[in-house]
Amino acid sequence: MKKNRTTRGNGMVTLPWDLLPDILAWLPVKSIARFRCVNKAWCKLLRNTEFLKRQYKHAVEMKRFSIMFHNQNDIYTFSYDPLLSTCEGSGHVEYPVKSVKMGIEFFGCCNGLVFLRHVNKFNSAVLILWNPSSNECKKLPDPPTKLKEHRGGFVEYGFGYDCQIEDFKVVRIAQGFKKGWCEVQVFSLRSNSWRRLEDIQVDKLSYDFNRPDMCRLPVNGALHWKALVGGDLGTDNILRFDFEKEEFDQISIPDEVNDDHERHLCVLGGSLWLLVNEYGCSLEFWELKDSEGKRSWNRCFSIDIDKFDSDKDLIPLQLLENGKILFGVHSGSDLQFVLYDQKRETTRTLKVHEGLVTSSFPTSVYVESLISLETGTYLGKVQWGKVEEDVSEEKEGEEEEDKVEVEDEEDDGGTGAGVAGTSDDNDEEESK
Repeated sequence: MKKNRTTRGNGMVTLPWDLLPDILAWLPVKSIARFRCVNKAWCKLLRNTEFLKRQYKHAVEMKRFSIMFHNQNDIYTFSYDPLLSTCEGSGHVEYPVKSVKMGIEFFGCCNGLVFLRHVNKFNSAVLILWNPSSNECKKLPDPPTKLKEHRGGFVEYGFGYDCQIEDFKVVRIAQGFKKGWCEVQVFSLRSNSWRRLEDIQVDKLSYDFNRPDMCRLPVNGALHWKALVGGDLGTDNILRFDFEKEEFDQISIPDEVNDDHERHLCVLGGSLWLLVNEYGCSLEFWELKDSEGKRSWNRCFSIDIDKFDSDKDLIPLQLLENGKILFGVHSGSDLQFVLYDQKRETTRTLKVHEGLVTSSFPTSVYVESLISLETGTYLGKVQWGKVEEDVSEEKEGEEEEDKVEVEDEEDDGGTGAGVAGTSDDNDEEESK
């Protein structure tokens, strides 16, 4: 009969087994991944779906988060410490096949998983779900459609979670052959297949083509896009997609907002915000309140842009305690993480990453999790540790056997891209 307790090598009883999940769920993801290697019982416990949900919930409650930045061919991750208010580089993934065009595009993250698209020089695209904590990835099947990527019309994606049936979903919106109409498809991770929904009437989505990644996060089970309705001279609206109902509706822009001002959507603190840049002088924050189906915009505060060293691509990343806001700032060729104190109206630069960026728009936040995609396939060549430090050739050689690359194929009539290879030792991969 198995004893309901854990013991050390000297036989001393330490903790009841039933208490372990409650304790371990508060640990960081990398510690949990290492503890999977203790023995088979621990491995089974720390892979349990309910435990992983609890771990993610605790991480959100403790306000843990990481930051992701990408350019055309590289993805960088940074760890934020809420106690010390520091931001350090933690990882770098280099896409195996370089692209001189679109490269890597971020289409949202949810529950620790990230949805990416990579477009190569032949305009072939691969859709990928990726867990940046474990580096595990899954290539999605191509959508069954005649409306191909980058054929001249716009194609938008969104990524979210259906809490009712506990399934991750991807929505694809593509400009149809009929002007003013869009084709809509939904991918289900559980069924690993696409389904066609009814077409919707929209002229353009995110038509400025210069939008921050922070607008691509789900809010209360729904995604939002800036949309143009009613032709080229139509009105600005916000298109909303509900992942549970698989239905669209629209939200109006506040009447008080001047049409001449630059506007972006952003997700902060679990709410949808509208950022209004008033001619480079100030940045207004409008929060969308949604109570029992009644929606209203509330102008919460405004920030003097002159408080920052740069007025280019000022993107809020996280609302922190005591009225502080973490920003991603583009300054020259550098990416800066800047802490802004609303009460004192002061700024403090936490970290400068030189030569990484031409814009801070492709910067977003996510919460780490160990949710598995059940593929044993890993993205690119990952290097854990400081972003600025080189990894020795010896370590790269040891990791090469456990890492696989996502490779683009030439446009020879095939799918254009694929994920190849598997790993037999997921625990070792996750603990690195």
